[in-house]
Amino acid sequence: MKSLPAEAAGLAQPTAHDLVLTGFWTARGIGAIERRLESIVLPARTDAIADGAQIEALDTAGAWVLYKLLARLRGGEVAVTVRGLAPRFAKLLDIVAQQIAGDAANPMPAPSRPPRLSNGSENAPQRSCRRRSRYCP
Repeated sequence: MKSLPAEAAGLAQPTAHDLVLTGFWTARGIGAIERRLESIVLPARTDAIADGAQIEALDTAGAWVLYKLLARLRGGEVAVTVRGLAPRFAKLLDIVAQQIAGDAANPMPAPSRPPRLSNGSENAPQRSCRRRSRYCP
């Protein structure tokens, strides 16, 4: 089976207020910039631009990572505007943002007790074994 090439996502910060997003923001491509994402810092109380015109591919994993980056920057009082993103990528980013917002607004309740795990054997007919084997204790 031939695997697809793992093209990397790219992220540059040419000025203190600008980000340039490039490459393949996909499950296979985002690993290369994971540490870089954490190091991005923009001055608080400023306007910034994230240029997505050079993103070649975006899947749900990449949209999630991009959303988390934007949310972190916006949480630091930076007004980040994404520009140049292909319409299909912008739509996916919006869907991921809505899903994350919905999950935060409606968290799953914790179960009152752990679920009972079963292998289905409680409903199986009981058999008696005449001799020991790996199937009969």
